[in-house]
Formats: sequence, C-alpha cells, structure tokens
Amino acid sequence: MYHTGIDVSEHNGEIDWEEIHRAGIAFAIIRLGWGRGHLDRLFYEHINGALAAGLSVGVYYYSYADTPKAAEDEAWFTVHVLSDCGLSPEKLPLGVWYDMEDADGWKAARGLVEPSLITAMCGAYVDSLKSAGYLAGVYASYDWLTQMIFPERASSWPFWCAQWGRTCDFPEAFLWQYTDQLDIGGHLFDGDRLLGGEIHGRLARSLYGKVLPDREMAEALSPFLTEPCTDLTVPFTRTPHPTDP
Repeated sequence: MYHTGIDVSEHNGEIDWEEIHRAGIAFAIIRLGWGRGHLDRLFYEHINGALAAGLSVGVYYYSYADTPKAAEDEAWFTVHVLSDCGLSPEKLPLGVWYDMEDADGWKAARGLVEPSLITAMCGAYVDSLKSAGYLAGVYASYDWLTQMIFPERASSWPFWCAQWGRTCDFPEAFLWQYTDQLDIGGHLFDGDRLLGGEIHGRLARSLYGKVLPDREMAEALSPFLTEPCTDLTVPFTRTPHPTDP
C-alpha cells in the first residue's frame, strides 16, 4: 500500500486543503523557498492549510547554489525560516528536501553540471540540515540521481526520485514523484508516493533510532501520516530576515 501525497509551491496558487484531505491525500511537501533567501510567497499559507486539514508535512528548497558555500547559505536560510515559524524536526515527519535540478537551464548556462560539484553542493545542504536536527535528503530526477550525484558520497542520504510513470527505477528512493498530472477537484498537482520496504531503513534510524523490519515500516510511519497536528495553537507567522528580497 502506498501513502500518496502532493508537493506544492506558490505556482499552485490558493489550495483548498480540505478538498485535498477528502481526496485521500496523506501528506504535502511544501516549497519553502529558492536561491539566496527567497521565501515562497505562499509558504506560510500552505503550511497552515495543510496542517489544519490534518495532513503531515515536509518542505523542499529549490537550489540556485553555484558553490558548496552557497548551498550552506541556502541551508542556513531554510533553518532560520523553520525555526522562526516553529517547525521543529518532529513537526516535519516528511523531512526537508534539497531540490537539485535545472528546470530553467540556469545551471547549464553557468557550466554548473559537474557531478563532483553537484554532489558537493547537495552534501553541504543536507549536512547543514542534519546538524540542525532535521531529516534531510535530495530531490532530483532519475537521470540526475544516476548521472550527476556520486553514490559513494551520497550513500547515507534519503532520496526523492522524480520519474513519471508506472515504476520508480531508483532502488534507494524514499519518496517517488510519479506524476505531474494528479487531478484533485479539477486542479493538477505533482503526485508523490511514500515507498515501502527496506529502502526505508535510513528513515527508520532517523525517526526511531533503530532499523525496523521491512514489514513494520509502513505501520511505524502511519501515525505520522494520518494523525492531525493538534499542538498548534496559533498559525505560523514570520519575522523579517535580513536576506529577504
């Protein structure tokens, strides 16, 4: 059995989160921002809406880093925003994901296509988030995961693989973005599935401090995906940050 979720950003506009919940969606991974200190315009609205509807949440950050130091700066901004709005690690069971792709050609235009550099930037971000206590991993397409990231450096990272179709061919994927055409109430979303099996071993260690048997993994994760967040007494708000545009 798959737990199904969506990932969203300001490009999705206003979202009826109750409708999302009624459609059987268990979780949402919400864009926090991109580049050097750019906050997604609807981040707080989407986080509050998803939690109010009883969904579990994670966040992702679209990278425009060109050096490992720039990736660390993106990580620092991520941690600042999460801390600012009270999203501690235990409130993000779906974790924090570093979106490493080149959807607009920005990286290719600047020659930022060396696997060693891509791997180093991913490592800088993931390590920074982990040092702050968050479960952190890398989102990328199947092609980028197999061609642009050195597996020996990335062996301890969770992965979120984008491969639209019937199967996910990346065996170490924790999350699988299987479509960009998930229709909910006439609105299209990126659809994601939380995969089962032994690929969850690293997630189990992160959440529980031990490796669970494969057959117990989905059951262990179920409370995070079905129980509403009830300890929020006020909506998340934000304070200005010096790197805000």
